[in-house]
Amino acid sequence: AAARQDARKGATCGGTCSASVFQQEMGGKAKPTKHTSKEIAKKVFEANVNRGGGAGGAAARQDAKCGFKCYVCLCLQPSEKSLQIHFEAKHPKETLDIERARA
Repeated sequence: AAARQDARKGATCGGTCSASVFQQEMGGKAKPTKHTSKEIAKKVFEANVNRGGGAGGAAARQDAKCGFKCYVCLCLQPSEKSLQIHFEAKHPKETLDIERARA
């Protein structure tokens, strides 16, 4: 009679375990989420905010207060210091002429 009661309750591991073998905790069966709501919100924000690129930002880029233009690659630079850094990094073999670079 005791064996039948154990079989109905679930087999135990000799009385040393509190949970039955058949009632072990299993992992969830729900589909795991691929992205958090924070990631999705960030993606939506970045898709809708104007970063100044493309045809819409062309006017803003042209109107930027850039006092210097690199005469090698025509890149606009806001200051003399920025132009020096740009020139050393991008055109190390060229010599910098500040007067020629004024926009």
